[in-house]
Amino acid sequence: MKVRTFFTAGLTLIFLMGGSLIWLWRRLPPELPWFYSLPWGEQQLIRKEWFAAMLGGLTILFVLTKFIAGWTGVKDEISKNTIMGGGLLVVIMYLAGFVRVISIVLGI
Repeated sequence: MKVRTFFTAGLTLIFLMGGSLIWLWRRLPPELPWFYSLPWGEQQLIRKEWFAAMLGGLTILFVLTKFIAGWTGVKDEISKNTIMGGGLLVVIMYLAGFVRVISIVLGI
């Protein structure tokens, strides 16, 4: 796969998450479970604004990953593809958590 394919796939997933977050915003409670490694209760919760901000931060980091991949991969195509593949993997991992939180909260 080429860097462009990784980048397009990652941005598509991010925009799908963002669109679904906008669509579901009013149905979401003020706080969402995110920190599963902490004991039960309020310690696991984050405000839904932080949930949206993390998606924005993920977008910025993914775009920065593309620039880093381009800079590193000037002479080495394998490095470029590996860096972008890692960035896409991070997006997919965030997607898994995103889907899990939405499904828990909305009972989907």
